[in-house]
Amino acid sequence: PHQPAMARTAPAYSTEALLLAYHETTDIQRREWIVQQLGNLPNGGSDHRVVTLLLHVAENDAAALVKLASIESIARLKISHGRLPAVLTRLESDGDPRVRMAA
Repeated sequence: PHQPAMARTAPAYSTEALLLAYHETTDIQRREWIVQQLGNLPNGGSDHRVVTLLLHVAENDAAALVKLASIESIARLKISHGRLPAVLTRLESDGDPRVRMAA
């Protein structure tokens, strides 16, 4: 049977598994992948746990690549949280030029 395009891009892991995995790993590439997967969740933009984590990651993760993935996921999910302007303003002075550009 034909499946909608979204079904092909949706993560293979549950929201809960992704959120837990982010907190359990210190590996930069794994955190980046997790944040990218969160950005592919069909209802991620309306899930307060996903929104909260993505904003936290964008603002606080030590790795620029993970911050970038978070910014991209925030944009993909069209998140418009009240904290977002402050987070983006802070990222405009990030130490990594790629993060500054993305913000």
